[in-house]
Amino acid sequence: MGRHIVVLGNCQTGGLMASLAAMLPGDRVDGAMWLGAEPEELGGLLATADVLVTSVAREEAAAVLDRHGSSAEVIVVPALYFTAL
Repeated sequence: MGRHIVVLGNCQTGGLMASLAAMLPGDRVDGAMWLGAEPEELGGLLATADVLVTSVAREEAAAVLDRHGSSAEVIVVPALYFTAL
């Protein structure tokens, strides 16, 4: 198995996970929704993460990694917001 990639974001998390899994079939891709508060399952995911792909601000992502003792590489993607009308 390749890298363990964790996707952390808002409603775009599922789409990012599916896209990464399709493009990187040798890697494991997991995700969690960040909706204003740190998700409970995040610590367990970060324990084995090699890469964190997130729409959370880089500084906030770095603080989360520090709290969980993770050395994952952080890749920040733009957060997408829409009114769903």
